[in-house]
Amino acid sequence: MSDSNTKNCKICGKIFYHPHNDICFECMARDEEDFQKVRLFLKEFPGTKINVVEEYTGVPYKKILKYLKEERLELSEASEDFLKCSKCGKPIKTGMYCSECYLKFTKELNQILSPSPASDTKEKAKMHITINKKK
Repeated sequence: MSDSNTKNCKICGKIFYHPHNDICFECMARDEEDFQKVRLFLKEFPGTKINVVEEYTGVPYKKILKYLKEERLELSEASEDFLKCSKCGKPIKTGMYCSECYLKFTKELNQILSPSPASDTKEKAKMHITINKKK
């Protein structure tokens, strides 16, 4: 019998157990070390281009980009045109969406998750409960 929380690490392939993560604890620790290297470097040298950060920290370009998309890092004003909104293409500093697209998406999601009271009443009128008694 297999437990759904047992999986292979997406980075190293090692089998591990965790209900919410896709990478093992060792890879998470290495990723956090890399993030801290980048964060500290940018704290000391703000506005540095990503290829220079990669060269001095040894953290791969793709990982730095991932930190930006996860909103763990933010671009300086000078680098604003590097990262683009995944929806409309507008320049952004962090994350995957500009504030306008994010707000629109959030509003649409809230509408889907919170049906109007009128539709809720109609659904309640359609519900039936049947109880089967066995003798």
